Amino acid sequence: MNRFIVQDKNRGERLDKFLVQRFPEYSRSHLQKNIKKGCVTVNGKNENSPRYALKTGDRVEASIKPLETINLEPDKTLPLNIIYEDDNLLVINKPAGMVVHAGAGRPKSNLVNALIAYYPQIKKVGDEPNIRPGIVHRLDKDASGLMVVAKNNRTFQYLKNLFKKRRVQKIYLALAWGKFKEKKGIINWPLAQNPKNPRKMVVIQNKKNILNSKAQSALTEFEVLKQFDNTAYIQVYLRTGRRHQIRVHFKSIGHPLVNDQLYGYRKQKFLGSSRLFLHATKLGFISIMGKKLSFISRLPDDLQKILTKQK
Repeated sequence: MNRFIVQDKNRGERLDKFLVQRFPEYSRSHLQKNIKKGCVTVNGKNENSPRYALKTGDRVEASIKPLETINLEPDKTLPLNIIYEDDNLLVINKPAGMVVHAGAGRPKSNLVNALIAYYPQIKKVGDEPNIRPGIVHRLDKDASGLMVVAKNNRTFQYLKNLFKKRRVQKIYLALAWGKFKEKKGIINWPLAQNPKNPRKMVVIQNKKNILNSKAQSALTEFEVLKQFDNTAYIQVYLRTGRRHQIRVHFKSIGHPLVNDQLYGYRKQKFLGSSRLFLHATKLGFISIMGKKLSFISRLPDDLQKILTKQK
């Protein structure tokens, strides 16, 4: 247990920034996770918000958990569909079913292992290179489509900042259940981890909800491209990148995605290949070299077959 007394010079400073200075061996994101998990107290009480503004005289106690050790082995057998590459980054087309980064018990079944086999230097890139080297943003295991990966730390920080400032264009294609009343819409509900099931996220629609302090803002815009009898083909503009954001947001408005085994209807009907109908179809941004990059990935054949059968 490490103990600190906040001095006047640190008054008003965010708790996570304060800890970064005291634990330089850990990334800010790792320290934020520890704060949210209750590993830090302020004046004897758990403080779960990395944004907490410190006051002079605050007593901060932190018991930071060490970084998880993952065996990052290269695996040349895994598919790695690279559609663009330069000295600083890769743009890949991830297949559905592939886990993005390593986790306990999954040493050779994820995108990271394929990346290491292709470009070994990536093992030193990112805030948490021991777990997800080069990975800048999320894409669910069950979703397919475009992702950008950083090949060096300078590019990683640049891309991370672009995502934070919402300067990356991310467009998805999805098929959702039900009939939409409006052709266009915005879903602006914050998200938090479901305390009853850590695998799931929940929307926070009430400011008095006890999870409100742990929630993160989430903004999803959408346009119905084609309304069918029982489903709707949708183009989704992702303005933030929260875990399971699209899936949870559409469930919250009564239109869960087709073949969503985690957030779908309890007795839902599965269509086609039974895999989640969600595809990251477009990715656009300005590169660190000032070049405008824009990529498109067409709808995979298995999803196109499902779409063709809609009436």
